[in-house]
Amino acid sequence: MSGLTSLLKKQQTYTIYPVNSTNIMEMSISSIKVKVLYFANAKEAAGTQEEQFILSNPTSSDLLLRRILEIHPGIKDLVKTISISVNRKVISEDILLNDKDEIALLPPVAGG
Repeated sequence: MSGLTSLLKKQQTYTIYPVNSTNIMEMSISSIKVKVLYFANAKEAAGTQEEQFILSNPTSSDLLLRRILEIHPGIKDLVKTISISVNRKVISEDILLNDKDEIALLPPVAGG
């Protein structure tokens, strides 16, 4: 991948809002921006180390993960083996995300 292509991919930002025509007029214009970091196999599958997402507020970690899987289908094969952290704390259940959160898709940890 050329340097320019790599730089452009690295700075990609996705905007994700719920699609529901019945409540579009009532939808708040509130949004949050989060950074997603990819490590090891997830980095290879995504083709980038990090991305920015602009999400409707409120939104959850599960919704973000579903959107990541839509954008990067190669990560689907890794979902059962990766851990997800929010602000450097591994989570085991769905949580609400906040503005400026840092989400990381981490490889399995091997003991020694």
